[in-house]
Amino acid sequence: MIKHFYPGLMALVMLQASCAGIRSNPQYTESKTSTNHHKGKSGAVRYAGANSLTERRLFRQIEAYLGVRYRWGGTSASGMDCSGFVRVVYKNAANLVLPHSSRKMYGRGQHISVSNLQFGDLVFFENIESKGVSHVGIYIGDEKFAHASTSRGVVISSLGEKYYRVRYAGARRVHNQ
Repeated sequence: MIKHFYPGLMALVMLQASCAGIRSNPQYTESKTSTNHHKGKSGAVRYAGANSLTERRLFRQIEAYLGVRYRWGGTSASGMDCSGFVRVVYKNAANLVLPHSSRKMYGRGQHISVSNLQFGDLVFFENIESKGVSHVGIYIGDEKFAHASTSRGVVISSLGEKYYRVRYAGARRVHNQ
């Protein structure tokens, strides 16, 4: 029994380590003055800067999952974690298969400086206590990114929030412009 249980337990622990180390700041408030975002009739945040076909597809996928609850290891509308969210959005919008691990995603694509971020770039964060990438989101412009928060589900947050600013680890471009 233990021989069969142990490998499964180890796989579960490794998957959890890839995304669960970052908890969202519960004091998040959405900017009301953003020039690139506005509330649509449905109340969803909309982004006016998605220009290419791939960017528009990415945006539609992001918008479709806003409000989905967080579920560790999840990759569906019934619940998803941060890397599951990014993986599903990119698979559906650009037919790009990314790993279901924020740490492995961090090794993909081209490194991008924060001053050169563009819509669709992946933004990464680290857990201060253990160091190393443990969270990922998709940059949507105006210092905002979409991600699956452990406490709020799929939401849009600001890179300028102190919580994310001090944990920012870098960005990667995995899509073609």
